[in-house]
Amino acid sequence: MEPRRVAELVRVLLVVAATMAAGCTASPDASATIRVVNWWSSAGETDARVTLMGRFRNLHPGQKVDDTASADATAARNDIRQYWTQGRVLYDGVDDVQSKMEPIDQLASAWKSQIPAPVLQTVSCKGTVYGVPLDIHRLNTLFYNQPLFTQYGLKVPNTLDDLFAVAQSFQAAGVVPIALGSKEPWTVSLLLFENLLVAHGGGVYYRDYFRRYKDPAGPEMTAALADLGRLLTYTNADRAKLTWADAVTRVEGGLAAMTIMGDWTNGHITSAQNVGEVVMPDTGGTFVFTTDTFGLPLGAANRAGTLQLLDFMGSKEGQEIFSPPKGSIPPRHDAEDELTDARSQATILAFRAAADGGDGTLVPATSMQAPPEFMTEMNTVLGAFADSTDPNVVGNASIVLDTLRNWYDELGPSFCER
Repeated sequence: MEPRRVAELVRVLLVVAATMAAGCTASPDASATIRVVNWWSSAGETDARVTLMGRFRNLHPGQKVDDTASADATAARNDIRQYWTQGRVLYDGVDDVQSKMEPIDQLASAWKSQIPAPVLQTVSCKGTVYGVPLDIHRLNTLFYNQPLFTQYGLKVPNTLDDLFAVAQSFQAAGVVPIALGSKEPWTVSLLLFENLLVAHGGGVYYRDYFRRYKDPAGPEMTAALADLGRLLTYTNADRAKLTWADAVTRVEGGLAAMTIMGDWTNGHITSAQNVGEVVMPDTGGTFVFTTDTFGLPLGAANRAGTLQLLDFMGSKEGQEIFSPPKGSIPPRHDAEDELTDARSQATILAFRAAADGGDGTLVPATSMQAPPEFMTEMNTVLGAFADSTDPNVVGNASIVLDTLRNWYDELGPSFCER
């Protein structure tokens, strides 16, 4: 699997689980190994994981932790979804009696007052906390090659009109305007498309759309799809062969001018002076976030040890040492800004301003709102929209709108929203 394994953007919720017997009925065993399900294998991710777990082992030398990055991100995500997909697998879509996750309200009492409400809601159900948000990534970001912009005398885009104008100028000059790696199609659905949806509808519309409160074929949706088709004409022809990390590498190396990607990009780039970062054009009033989250499945063999690890993940120290190498920021209000670089400090300020702003300024990414079956459909249909060899499919907005209509019709609100 390619570096960083962000697939579906991540920020599918990660799970901390102690080694368990079949059926999750094992008796408590303080010697059992704590298993951390993850696919963090790129340089920044590995450094962050090793730093976090190394400090935990120093604090709790008697605990054994298996935090090996999975070689198969899809298998890891499926493992996680046995336990947690907010409001669905969590409660099997029925009631709270069937929850496969153990509440951690007592543990959360030490840190939840430091977490903004929109973030806390993503790890809670009906007021009960089930997970620890370890970090925050912003999804509505655009990265660009600073030397190329200087060379061609172009300004960094602030609006969608600016973006298309700059893209046209680079294309005319023989430079790939926007690097895209759609080998994993979530880059099209969770980044390009959703950022365009925020640009056209704003944060409240974006959030409420994926809660199934809006017209699945409304003007915001059709405008976003039209701009997606237009944007794709400015991307590299070999996009279906590349990963998101390949696209970032092309921007860093001056082979493309821009890429639309979450700010985990900061943990991947090696030359920050070559790569600039700005908010996605026309989305400046919204901070779209995702968070790596850990929880406790019922029946964990080493429950006490797992709670110790979760407690450390929620602590000020744990979050401050994890985020700098990861390229993320801590969700806690009391995290020390000076421990991060200037770029992350700017993100922290934007995050806190959004947390204190009005409705719709700090909103969770779709992958944290919509059920996994819809995310699979959305990735498939938008991936085909971008890369299909069938001329009746590629760029065909009607197919996308039909899929969205079906989703609205077939899926009711999750248990947590009822």
